[in-house]
Amino acid sequence: MNGLSISPIQLPALYNDILNHPNTSNDLRRATDSKLLRHKQRYLHSLPVSSELSSLKAEVASELESLVNGAVILLVPDELAWTTFIEGRNSATVGGLRSLTLSCPFLTARVSQKDMITPHYDSS
Repeated sequence: MNGLSISPIQLPALYNDILNHPNTSNDLRRATDSKLLRHKQRYLHSLPVSSELSSLKAEVASELESLVNGAVILLVPDELAWTTFIEGRNSATVGGLRSLTLSCPFLTARVSQKDMITPHYDSS
C-alpha cells in the first residue's frame, strides 16, 4: 500500500498540530476543532466502564469538556458542542436554561424569541 495510513489513536495529535500551526485559517481551525470534539466524544463513549479505565475515561471526559466550553465561549455554532454543554448544565427550571439557549448561535438561528418556552411561576 503506497498511501499514508493513520491510526485513530494518532488523530488527536494530528488535529492539535493543525490547530497549533500559525498559518491555520479560522475556518480550518473551527472545522478541525469540530472533528476533534466528535473524535473525543466517540472515544469516550467507546471506553467500557471499568475500574482499570476510570482514570483514562476521566481524562478524556475532561478534554471533551474543555473542547465544548471553548466552543461555547467563542459562540461557535456547533450543534454537538452546544447540546453537550446544555445537557451538562444542572438547572432546576427551564428559566435557568433560557439565557443559555438565547446565546446559542445554533438555537437562535432556528428558534425565534416568541417560540422560546416561558416558565410559569405559580404566585400562590
